[in-house]
Amino acid sequence: MIKCTKRLKILALPTPRAKMSSKGVERLPSEKALLHAFIQNWEQIRHYQLQRLHLLGFYATILAALTVLAPYILTFNIIRAAPFFFLFCLSFFVYGAFLKCNAELANHTAAVHWISEKLRLIKKMDDEKRSKLVEEARLKNIKGIFEFHLFDTSYIALPLPIYAPILRIPLSVLGPLIATSLSLCFATGLLIYDILNIMLILPYEVVLTMTINTSIMGACLMGIHCYRLFGKVWDVTLLFIKFRKPKEIASWGLDEYTG
Repeated sequence: MIKCTKRLKILALPTPRAKMSSKGVERLPSEKALLHAFIQNWEQIRHYQLQRLHLLGFYATILAALTVLAPYILTFNIIRAAPFFFLFCLSFFVYGAFLKCNAELANHTAAVHWISEKLRLIKKMDDEKRSKLVEEARLKNIKGIFEFHLFDTSYIALPLPIYAPILRIPLSVLGPLIATSLSLCFATGLLIYDILNIMLILPYEVVLTMTINTSIMGACLMGIHCYRLFGKVWDVTLLFIKFRKPKEIASWGLDEYTG
């Protein structure tokens, strides 16, 4: 046990901590600590990117299987709504997981950006070069570039600018959002249709109309809920990144747009 403990102590990486000077003024982290934090954040970025890909593959497999089996499922009454309710629950879970991954990616990417500036891998772009870049972007009809993409002397492959609407609703969450709404639409529609048919109280035209209206209403409400949930997660992510930014960082303006 003693040998094992010593070995673990040797293998353990130092945790970056800010030191206090003799006058009680907090010192900035050393270059070694910044390199350690840089590696940790970069590994987390790769982890969340792989996690999104694996989750997307699993979700696509389930979605494809239910699509293929749909003609056979629709031959049953009452029970045929169950697979679509399962798809709704799975879609909402995947949607939430993608929101979590995207928020963590933004958080770690911001940290990598800040550390890169501290290590002098990037620096703030001067006003003349910045104005030329913005003007050329406008000539090419490129709008909505975030301010934090405008840095100079890039020795590290930080994310490139993304078209603002895609960044606001990325494709990684747009698919699960649509699937969540549509799966709830089919599930509630089939269930209501089967229940009303079994009751045999209303005419077929009324049953069909009520089914369609309820399905569309459910899909719209769920779509609005998912969209608002995405907006809330995005706002919380930007808020914490904004207030966690070190004061000495110059090449970062998360709330500003150009164009």
